[in-house]
Amino acid sequence: MIDSAKLRFIAGAGAALFGLVGVCALGVAAVLTLEPMVGLTASAALIGGVLTLLAVICLILLARPETTAEEEMAKIEHLTAEALADLPFDTVKALIEKRPIASLAIAATTGYTLSRDPEAAARNLRRAVSGLL
Repeated sequence: MIDSAKLRFIAGAGAALFGLVGVCALGVAAVLTLEPMVGLTASAALIGGVLTLLAVICLILLARPETTAEEEMAKIEHLTAEALADLPFDTVKALIEKRPIASLAIAATTGYTLSRDPEAAARNLRRAVSGLL
């Protein structure tokens, strides 16, 4: 039995494929409809231009970031400083000397998590450090 996440992924891929085939079929139908009026080359260019314009509009509307890079970096810096403010530097130094490989793994994981989800990174950092102490 396929779990629901895999099933949704397969359904999404199938929907994208059938959607692309449907748009191609509509494009061909539109070209063949316009062909008697303006000719095959002109109708193909016209429909291609219209579909390209629609794709550009969708890309501009859907790929626009919600926040600027400066706002995102300020948020990450604030949460990192907040997470590290709770730890005294002597504790961090002792932790690095006691478990250097674990400290490196925590630092790498925290950096990766900070770039993806800053709030979760702060929680995970506190949890990991308290577990090592």
